[in-house]
Amino acid sequence: MLCFALRGHAQTPSTTPLYLFTTGSGQISPFITGELLTVGQNYEMQASPDPGYQFSDWRPVNVLFFTEFTVDAEGNPLPPITSTVLSPGAIYSDQSVLDFTMQPSTVVIDVPGVRTVTQSQGWQANFVPTPEPSTLALMFSGGTAIVLLLRARSRRALGWS
Repeated sequence: MLCFALRGHAQTPSTTPLYLFTTGSGQISPFITGELLTVGQNYEMQASPDPGYQFSDWRPVNVLFFTEFTVDAEGNPLPPITSTVLSPGAIYSDQSVLDFTMQPSTVVIDVPGVRTVTQSQGWQANFVPTPEPSTLALMFSGGTAIVLLLRARSRRALGWS
Protein backbone atom coordinates (compact mmCIF):
# COMPACT_ATOMS: atom_id res chain seq x y z
CA MET A 1 0.00 0.00 0.00
CA LEU A 2 1.26 3.46 -0.91
CA CYS A 3 -0.01 6.43 1.06
CA PHE A 4 0.94 10.04 0.54
CA ALA A 5 -0.39 13.54 1.01
CA LEU A 6 -0.40 16.02 -1.85
CA ARG A 7 0.88 19.44 -1.00
CA GLY A 8 1.55 22.24 -3.46
CA HIS A 9 4.51 24.49 -2.84
CA ALA A 10 6.11 27.28 -4.76
CA GLN A 11 9.63 27.02 -6.09
CA THR A 12 11.46 30.29 -6.19
CA PRO A 13 14.45 29.72 -8.44
CA SER A 14 16.31 32.74 -9.69
CA THR A 15 15.39 31.80 -13.27
CA THR A 16 12.57 29.86 -14.91
CA PRO A 17 11.73 29.04 -18.54
CA LEU A 18 9.41 31.25 -20.56
CA TYR A 19 7.07 29.33 -22.87
CA LEU A 20 5.90 31.08 -26.07
CA PHE A 21 3.16 30.06 -28.51
CA THR A 22 1.58 31.56 -31.63
CA THR A 23 -1.56 31.05 -33.65
CA GLY A 24 -1.64 32.19 -37.24
CA SER A 25 1.60 33.32 -38.84
CA GLY A 26 4.07 35.57 -37.05
CA GLN A 27 7.03 35.74 -34.68
CA ILE A 28 7.80 36.78 -31.13
CA SER A 29 11.03 38.60 -30.28
CA PRO A 30 13.47 38.95 -28.63
CA PHE A 31 12.86 35.71 -26.67
CA ILE A 32 12.58 32.06 -27.72
CA THR A 33 10.44 29.44 -26.01
CA GLY A 34 12.22 27.79 -23.10
CA GLU A 35 14.58 30.72 -22.59
CA LEU A 36 15.45 31.16 -18.92
CA LEU A 37 14.33 34.52 -17.51
CA THR A 38 14.85 35.99 -14.04
CA VAL A 39 11.84 35.58 -11.76
CA GLY A 40 10.37 38.94 -10.69
CA GLN A 41 12.11 40.83 -13.50
CA ASN A 42 10.08 42.99 -15.90
CA TYR A 43 10.42 42.21 -19.60
CA GLU A 44 9.10 43.48 -22.92
CA MET A 45 8.51 41.47 -26.08
CA GLN A 46 7.12 42.20 -29.53
CA ALA A 47 4.73 40.18 -31.70
CA SER A 48 5.38 40.71 -35.43
CA PRO A 49 2.98 39.33 -38.06
CA ASP A 50 4.16 37.68 -41.27
CA PRO A 51 2.99 39.17 -44.60
CA GLY A 52 -0.74 38.64 -45.06
CA TYR A 53 -1.38 38.54 -41.30
CA GLN A 54 -2.00 41.08 -38.56
CA PHE A 55 -1.49 40.91 -34.81
CA SER A 56 -4.70 40.22 -32.87
CA ASP A 57 -3.91 39.81 -29.16
CA TRP A 58 -1.75 38.38 -26.36
CA ARG A 59 -3.10 35.72 -24.00
CA PRO A 60 -1.45 34.27 -20.90
CA VAL A 61 -0.94 30.50 -21.07
CA ASN A 62 -0.93 28.18 -18.08
CA VAL A 63 1.54 25.38 -18.91
CA LEU A 64 1.25 22.16 -16.89
CA PHE A 65 3.92 19.46 -17.12
CA PHE A 66 2.97 15.96 -15.95
CA THR A 67 5.94 13.64 -15.38
CA GLU A 68 5.50 9.95 -14.57
CA PHE A 69 8.39 7.81 -13.38
CA THR A 70 8.21 4.09 -14.25
CA VAL A 71 10.36 0.98 -13.96
CA ASP A 72 10.76 -2.10 -16.16
CA ALA A 73 9.99 -5.71 -15.10
CA GLU A 74 13.39 -5.95 -13.35
CA GLY A 75 12.81 -2.71 -11.42
CA ASN A 76 15.20 -0.58 -13.49
CA PRO A 77 14.08 3.02 -14.02
CA LEU A 78 12.81 3.89 -17.49
CA PRO A 79 13.04 7.38 -19.03
CA PRO A 80 10.35 9.60 -17.53
CA ILE A 81 7.11 10.05 -19.46
CA THR A 82 6.27 13.73 -19.74
CA SER A 83 3.10 15.25 -21.12
CA THR A 84 2.17 18.90 -21.41
CA VAL A 85 -1.22 20.60 -21.14
CA LEU A 86 -1.69 24.19 -22.34
CA SER A 87 -4.51 26.35 -21.11
CA PRO A 88 -4.68 29.80 -22.77
CA GLY A 89 -6.46 32.47 -20.76
CA ALA A 90 -8.61 35.42 -21.76
CA ILE A 91 -7.31 38.26 -23.91
CA TYR A 92 -4.69 40.17 -21.92
CA SER A 93 -3.70 42.88 -24.41
CA ASP A 94 -4.40 43.90 -27.99
CA GLN A 95 -1.11 45.82 -28.25
CA SER A 96 1.71 44.05 -30.12
CA VAL A 97 4.28 45.05 -27.48
CA LEU A 98 3.80 43.16 -24.21
CA ASP A 99 5.23 44.21 -20.85
CA PHE A 100 5.20 41.43 -18.25
CA THR A 101 6.82 40.31 -15.01
CA MET A 102 8.30 36.81 -15.06
CA GLN A 103 6.54 34.52 -12.57
CA PRO A 104 8.12 31.47 -10.89
CA SER A 105 7.33 27.91 -11.88
CA THR A 106 5.40 26.03 -9.20
CA VAL A 107 5.50 22.36 -8.25
CA VAL A 108 1.84 21.42 -7.79
CA ILE A 109 2.36 17.73 -6.98
CA ASP A 110 5.61 16.02 -6.07
CA VAL A 111 5.58 12.31 -5.25
CA PRO A 112 9.31 11.47 -5.48
CA GLY A 113 10.01 8.65 -7.90
CA VAL A 114 6.35 8.42 -8.96
CA ARG A 115 4.85 11.65 -10.30
CA THR A 116 5.53 15.37 -10.57
CA VAL A 117 3.20 18.10 -11.81
CA THR A 118 4.72 21.52 -12.49
CA GLN A 119 2.96 24.74 -13.52
CA SER A 120 4.74 27.41 -15.56
CA GLN A 121 3.92 30.72 -17.23
CA GLY A 122 3.69 31.27 -20.96
CA TRP A 123 2.32 33.73 -23.50
CA GLN A 124 0.48 33.22 -26.78
CA ALA A 125 0.57 35.80 -29.58
CA ASN A 126 -2.39 35.46 -31.91
CA PHE A 127 -2.21 36.47 -35.56
CA VAL A 128 -5.13 36.54 -38.00
CA PRO A 129 -5.22 36.85 -41.80
CA THR A 130 -5.35 40.43 -43.03
CA PRO A 131 -8.79 41.07 -44.55
CA GLU A 132 -8.72 41.60 -48.28
CA PRO A 133 -9.88 45.00 -49.53
CA SER A 134 -13.39 45.11 -50.92
CA THR A 135 -14.70 46.89 -54.00
CA LEU A 136 -18.20 48.05 -54.86
CA ALA A 137 -19.36 47.07 -58.33
CA LEU A 138 -22.55 48.29 -59.96
CA MET A 139 -24.08 45.94 -62.52
CA PHE A 140 -27.18 46.41 -64.64
CA SER A 141 -29.42 43.53 -65.56
CA GLY A 142 -32.63 44.22 -67.44
CA GLY A 143 -32.96 47.71 -66.00
CA THR A 144 -32.27 46.58 -62.41
CA ALA A 145 -29.14 47.73 -60.62
CA ILE A 146 -27.30 45.11 -58.58
CA VAL A 147 -24.66 46.24 -56.10
CA LEU A 148 -21.91 43.73 -55.43
CA LEU A 149 -19.31 43.86 -52.72
CA LEU A 150 -16.40 41.93 -54.14
CA ARG A 151 -13.19 40.89 -52.42
CA ALA A 152 -9.93 41.04 -54.37
CA ARG A 153 -9.83 37.25 -54.82
CA SER A 154 -13.36 37.26 -56.29
CA ARG A 155 -12.41 40.03 -58.73
CA ARG A 156 -9.41 38.02 -59.90
CA ALA A 157 -11.54 34.89 -60.33
CA LEU A 158 -13.92 36.86 -62.56
CA GLY A 159 -11.00 38.25 -64.58
CA TRP A 160 -11.52 41.77 -63.24
CA SER A 161 -8.47 43.76 -62.16
